[in-house]
Amino acid sequence: MMMAKSVQQVNINQQERFAKRVKDYFAGREDRTVLAVWGLSFKAKTDDVRESPAIYCISKFLDCKMKIKAYDPEANSAGSAALDGRIDTFQNGYDALDDADALVIFTDWQEFRNPDFELIKSKLKKPVIFDGRNLYDLPYLKKQGIEYHSIGRV
Repeated sequence: MMMAKSVQQVNINQQERFAKRVKDYFAGREDRTVLAVWGLSFKAKTDDVRESPAIYCISKFLDCKMKIKAYDPEANSAGSAALDGRIDTFQNGYDALDDADALVIFTDWQEFRNPDFELIKSKLKKPVIFDGRNLYDLPYLKKQGIEYHSIGRV
């Protein structure tokens, strides 16, 4: 029982650090920030959002008055319900990017693994990705002109 609580606390701490990293990036302009979010479920291939890092972090973003445009292949409805309908959901990930200030990735769905980075760049106001799953190669994205922030990397 003690081990489970320790693991749960580590997970919460990691989610808190990731949310803080995003919030700090937009400090002073949170109420004018639009985030595109890919992934609402706690893992790929499910619509289950219970204990989802996305729901935890998005609630922190909403508390700062950030606007959320989200896409999840299975969990749009469940994610929106978990957040009391305070997010906009889209039928594909690229539509969620329109005029967003950054892309934030929470779930490692297969379709997120090899996206069209040129399309991402063309849709975001500024090409910035916060990746909670370490899906992409930092040197490659740097060459593409995309600012990339991921968990466990400086």
